[in-house]
Amino acid sequence: MRIETLDLTKEEHYKEAEKLYLMNEKWLKDDYTPDFKTLAGIIQANLEYNGKGVICYVNGELYGILFARIDRFNIADIHALTNQSHHFFISQKFLRAFVEYLFEFEGVNKIKAEVIINNSNSEIACRYAGFTKEGLLRNERKINSRFHNVLLLAITRKDYDFQCNKFPNRDRKFYKDIKKELRSNLLEIIRKIKNGRI
Repeated sequence: MRIETLDLTKEEHYKEAEKLYLMNEKWLKDDYTPDFKTLAGIIQANLEYNGKGVICYVNGELYGILFARIDRFNIADIHALTNQSHHFFISQKFLRAFVEYLFEFEGVNKIKAEVIINNSNSEIACRYAGFTKEGLLRNERKINSRFHNVLLLAITRKDYDFQCNKFPNRDRKFYKDIKKELRSNLLEIIRKIKNGRI
């Protein structure tokens, strides 16, 4: 896995991000961001203001982009674009690493993520990274003239510190367990999350 700092003024990063946008277009092309150029401008403006972003390659192939806008209260809003053809396990590891980076090196107090209610892969990746549900935003996103509910997830500094203290060697076992679980039924994973076993 190779990770670089995201900069959409670089032609290579811009083209890679556009590829990911086209793969995820049904979730991203809403009435507020009608095309990639608009979205890229918003992302780059946030990166230049007070944001952090990374682009990830797996075995030399583009995997995904994660970026966060950090406000004046040190609260980060996290967003992702990923290559759907890659193994789901990688997205969890990638997200977890970015969360650790934001807490350890950027000193954020809280990280928030918004997930469209039918996007179960993104929700599970967030849950594995330590996020918990904070609420439901009804009719929050408008895609193809249809409103969708959005799940608001978050992890605080206190949650993160608790997880690190309670599970000091969590990551090795954590990812090994996830890999095994992903071979089994997805419903079983969801059931374990709901019962607090993961």
